[in-house]
Amino acid sequence: MNHKRILRLLCLFFLIILTGCKSEDAQPSDVFTTYVKYWSNQNFTKMYEMHTPEAKKIMKKDEFVERYKKNLW
Repeated sequence: MNHKRILRLLCLFFLIILTGCKSEDAQPSDVFTTYVKYWSNQNFTKMYEMHTPEAKKIMKKDEFVERYKKNLW
């Protein structure tokens, strides 16, 4: 996977996370930090759970998890 595509995916997921904040107390930076922590720990299921319902309609959990597992460096 080329770097431009990875960057696009990161931007897309960052935007999804920012729009998916459900708690009024949650700050976007805190949500992003949590998402990156899950990513660093390879907890792709938790990453997926942070997505909005609309994003989950586009990509199912198994597909998301499998895609991230395949793209580990």
